[in-house]
Amino acid sequence: MTEQKKKETKESIYKTLSKIDVKQYLDVISYETKKGNKFNLKYLSWAKAWGLVKSIYPNATYKIKEYPNWISTPDGVMQAGTLDYRITSVGCEVEVTAFIEGNEYTQKLYPMDQKNNPIMRPTIKDINKAQMRCLVKALALAGLGLEVYAGEDIPEEPAKKPSTQNKAKSMPAYPPTYQYPRKLSKAQLENYTVEFSDGEKRTLKEIFKRAETNDVVRQWIKSGKHDNTTATYIKQLGGIYKAEKKIKAESNQQPQQPVSEDDGFEDIIAK
Repeated sequence: MTEQKKKETKESIYKTLSKIDVKQYLDVISYETKKGNKFNLKYLSWAKAWGLVKSIYPNATYKIKEYPNWISTPDGVMQAGTLDYRITSVGCEVEVTAFIEGNEYTQKLYPMDQKNNPIMRPTIKDINKAQMRCLVKALALAGLGLEVYAGEDIPEEPAKKPSTQNKAKSMPAYPPTYQYPRKLSKAQLENYTVEFSDGEKRTLKEIFKRAETNDVVRQWIKSGKHDNTTATYIKQLGGIYKAEKKIKAESNQQPQQPVSEDDGFEDIIAK
């Protein structure tokens, strides 16, 4: 299939799937905070999402990514098969790719609790649930129910009476512990591992260190061409490094040097 034909097919798939009104297929999970506030979380189940896609594109398939399973033996580290998940410093990661009419739609996800915080010791049930949810998000990239993820599964608070002092439509209030992706400490951010297409893995600390002397790495950081979680963590760590640089300059009683266009941190924070 030529690139032009593939692009046209992808656009056709999006137009077709985005026209499906998934509201009638949404399920709702209700939960209550410690303060007694009740919230409803709407979601599209994987079974309904996959059924809708297969009814239109019967040849559609999906694949859960397999990762090498490295184990320690008396003879050293050896690979013992594969696992359909991988453990990172910030949780357990899964990846799913949907294949529709020759096009690929890939998403990554971490098993999370009801507050969307990564589960650090997930069970097989948690992992399987995350894989199926990841499939639904991959299908959203193709156009199915994309509006459901416009707020990244943000729960809706029960409607409140509008204030007479402010007639403007206000955003709903969410639990103060809710964050997506969650905010990490400096050490966690530095140890966050990025896997590139060639299989090379680097921590964010190593990547930022390389950016000091490597234009290609610096441009990659500034490009913003990362998944949402990685982009957020790059922005957070860049902000920390920039703040530390400013504090160090002030403590040495030196006038702060203007941040050059190639520094990288300024562009990261501005995004």
